[in-house]
Amino acid sequence: SFFAVVGILVTAFILVPLFGIQLTYLLFALMTLLSGIYMIFKDSRLIRLFRLSYAVAAVFLFLALAVSFRLTEKSQASGTTLRTIEGKTATFSAQSNSNGAIAILCNGNYLFGSDSNNFKAQSLSAYLPLLIYPDMQSSLVIGFGAGIAASILDANGVDQVFISDKYPEAIRLSSDVFADVNNDILTSSRVSLSSEDARAFLDHTNRKFELIAIPFNMSDLIPALYTTEFYMLSAGRLTEQGVLCQILPAKESALSFIKSCSSAFRSVSLWYVSPENLLMLATPNRHITDFCAFTETFAAINKHHSLDVIGIPDAETLLAHVLISDSRLKEFVRDIPENT
Repeated sequence: SFFAVVGILVTAFILVPLFGIQLTYLLFALMTLLSGIYMIFKDSRLIRLFRLSYAVAAVFLFLALAVSFRLTEKSQASGTTLRTIEGKTATFSAQSNSNGAIAILCNGNYLFGSDSNNFKAQSLSAYLPLLIYPDMQSSLVIGFGAGIAASILDANGVDQVFISDKYPEAIRLSSDVFADVNNDILTSSRVSLSSEDARAFLDHTNRKFELIAIPFNMSDLIPALYTTEFYMLSAGRLTEQGVLCQILPAKESALSFIKSCSSAFRSVSLWYVSPENLLMLATPNRHITDFCAFTETFAAINKHHSLDVIGIPDAETLLAHVLISDSRLKEFVRDIPENT
């Protein structure tokens, strides 16, 4: 019994934290096997009480580890699959999580969802440009996502909302499962949809946009798109007062995208969104924020408390999200290689 208690304590406080449940389980399975072999050949040297205690402890440890495996699997479960659409190049599925949020997976990997952090990211990618450029009339949303950014632009009077997404399966899936979240945005007369690569769309269009928004992190899915050439092409498709707004992952790999963007745009700033996401805001010309005008525009857009939902009740709170901008940001990424 003493050895059983010691084994449990060693397992709980030393082996599991160091090696994890699976390796610890395999280690104990090996030890049990070797001990069994030992008892077969050296049975005469073992007293009956020790054999009984050892057997009970082994069964207890096995059950404890099995329960731990089960609990771990439940905590890591991604949720209930609502719908799956299999396309030519990728399979997209919608899953409902325990907290009620819906997640979209591409080939089994998380892409975006309606959880609070992603909702904030997709919302800010539309609200922030609207606050900087309140008279915006034309916009391009690269990646439909949950349709939140396009819905906000439409609700705030942007006459033309173009959406470019190379995955028609993702559009079909999101327009179905997020219809309540985005107010069924694809039925709006202001919206035009294109199922093609964003670079190809920008390359063959002659339109000028006042906003190019990338409302969720797609750099992990298609990193080859967001190169210096792409940002230069985007800058050429923006008006003089136009804005590019992109959600990036809050990790080191984002630095190459920031460096590429800063090579193409005169003014670039980085904003905090959540522990997982950052927002990059870029303009072809240097933009100077008039705080009084910014505050008035914020009050007009937030008259129905739509920004309160994402934890931004006033203009001061939003401006506090600024991390670094312009010359300081360019200095920060000076030694980072561009994404070419």
